[in-house]
Amino acid sequence: MKILAIKFAQFGDIVQSLGAFQDISNHYNVKIDILTSKPYRSIFENLPFVDNIYVSNRRKKDLIKLNKMLPTTSYSYVFDLPGSRIETYNTWLRNKLYQFYIFRKSKFITLLNTIPKKEIKEHYESFSHLDWNTLILKRMDIETKQTYQSPIKYAQDNSFNPPSIQNPYIFIAPFCSKPKSADHKRWPNFKALMQLLKKDFPSLSLVTVPGPGELELADQLPATKILDNNGKTTSIPQLIKVINQACYVISLDTGAAHVACHLGKPGRVIGGKTMEPHPLGLESNVFKIIHFTKKDLKEVTADEFYTFIKKDLEKHVEALA
Repeated sequence: MKILAIKFAQFGDIVQSLGAFQDISNHYNVKIDILTSKPYRSIFENLPFVDNIYVSNRRKKDLIKLNKMLPTTSYSYVFDLPGSRIETYNTWLRNKLYQFYIFRKSKFITLLNTIPKKEIKEHYESFSHLDWNTLILKRMDIETKQTYQSPIKYAQDNSFNPPSIQNPYIFIAPFCSKPKSADHKRWPNFKALMQLLKKDFPSLSLVTVPGPGELELADQLPATKILDNNGKTTSIPQLIKVINQACYVISLDTGAAHVACHLGKPGRVIGGKTMEPHPLGLESNVFKIIHFTKKDLKEVTADEFYTFIKKDLEKHVEALA
């Protein structure tokens, strides 16, 4: 039996899907193949339940070529779990292309052909990706032992040990995706927050990891900027290693926050009125969203957010002493 899992989406969506992929692998007792985009290949390379990794993108002309690149007729099951947008026309069209052209001899599993539309509509605003993945797998009679626990730790680059990091440190993720659709996630007051942290917690270093196009912004912040060994932006596995070694994490709603949450790191995400905590799938016993329910994020001051995290940080600093 051969199984393929498709996952393009965004970094955070991928992090949240890894546990479901592990449950699929365990249920059928086989390693699974992955179809993803080039930036995220490295996430899957060290996962013990993954066999082959195929790279493409979601443009229609490239999807049509998949039947030449993939052993499409060999797959018993193809899973395309939901991403950020689960009911768009493009999602529906891609699913039809997969189902009736590329993987026509496989059982094609997706949200739209597993869960009734009425049920999707009922839970659309309240379910996280983790909830949707769990629901799909349960309808397939697949036990969901790992779906809520992403095995993202396997993806870290264990050899990456930048000398500029001094432990213990707070990892701060002040960056956000470029599209204007993500404007509600941005927060302009990280510099002021870092100044407060430096004043009250001088024994903790502040560390940030800029991605492509974020170097200039990182230079404006009073934090140690982590790059790879060649002075370029880090890889995703290197970023995961930096997050995993942090004693505390402060972040926006980004892929880095999802990594921290599933690594079990203590920390806080800052969220405005449009960011309901549960649908984001970003909370654990020690990792929480500070949800300013009546404010746009840009209106929240550094002092307001700091009030919520200072006592939490003091607790973790005492534990390090």
